[in-house]
Amino acid sequence: MLSQNTLVDGLAITTAISASVQNVFSGLYGMKELSVEANFVYGSAGTTTKVWIQTSLDGGSNWIDIANFAFLLTSARKVTTLAIATAAETVTPVDGSLGDDLEVDGILGDMIRAKLTTVGTYAGDTTLDVNFVPQG
Repeated sequence: MLSQNTLVDGLAITTAISASVQNVFSGLYGMKELSVEANFVYGSAGTTTKVWIQTSLDGGSNWIDIANFAFLLTSARKVTTLAIATAAETVTPVDGSLGDDLEVDGILGDMIRAKLTTVGTYAGDTTLDVNFVPQG
């Protein structure tokens, strides 16, 4: 299970994007940790870019935010590792609304995806990559 997987692959951001679902990975049974890296290369213009890392516990019928990466007007690389062993208190699941740069440990289903929203019109080769490595 230790292999890099791509949720968002060099996505060129030019226009506003609203709740766009990117690659979905399934079959991640037994995953105990999830390391995720988001790399935002800022060109110019635009306002905000937000990426939610989500998991599902019911085969993809409902999705739960487990991490958020928020980017403004500068290039940035952000990394987090989520762990099943670090159980969170009971939480109310949200889809595309977890706060900026937050994470929810303790919830890792067998499916992972990225959802993103951008505000404003970007230019100048603004791109986004999101990769993850599941660890079992």
